[in-house]
Amino acid sequence: MTELECITIISNISYKPGWTFGTKFEKGKFLFSLKVEGICSTNKTPFGATKFETPDYESMDEMDLIKWVYEKVRWFERHEMDEWFEYKGVKIYDPHADDETNYRHIEEFKMLKDYGI
Repeated sequence: MTELECITIISNISYKPGWTFGTKFEKGKFLFSLKVEGICSTNKTPFGATKFETPDYESMDEMDLIKWVYEKVRWFERHEMDEWFEYKGVKIYDPHADDETNYRHIEEFKMLKDYGI
């Protein structure tokens, strides 16, 4: 797939209001960005974007690229959900914590963790 094909495909993808997609080619790499109008869960300030480098875009076809973008949107939504979901004011799962502490080990959450949440 060419750079122009990537740009054309992504320009035809849409998602929720306030979400935009960007593309950039830099030093032979294809960068995809998600721009979102939102508020940071940590410091409650506006936040904007995250960037991803595509895998070997030249070997991708149209559906490969669409699926890849879809998975990045899904990852971003899940990440935001993890940041914002709280029980009694405490995050249940913190995507920025290390593997040992991202679940809060508080007795009130034991039931939730036992059910795989």
